[in-house]
Amino acid sequence: MTLKDLERDYATEDQCYAALVAERWPDGKVICPRCGNDKVYKIAKPWRWLCKNRECGTRESGKPNKGYRFSPLVGSIFENTNVPLVTW
Repeated sequence: MTLKDLERDYATEDQCYAALVAERWPDGKVICPRCGNDKVYKIAKPWRWLCKNRECGTRESGKPNKGYRFSPLVGSIFENTNVPLVTW
């Protein structure tokens, strides 16, 4: 891969997220990084999913919450970064 290819393939945040999704879930089936549940739901926020597995979606207090929301950045070196992915 040349520098020109790299700049073309990762020019936007969406292209970077798409590459992360393809690398993390190569078969196209998104699974919850916390519990491994494959029944996750796409939510309105871009590049975000929701796992409603009962064990995954409970708070420490034991009360159920609205589920575990995650993105492809969870568990990666990019998690909690304030730097745009195109900069990485």
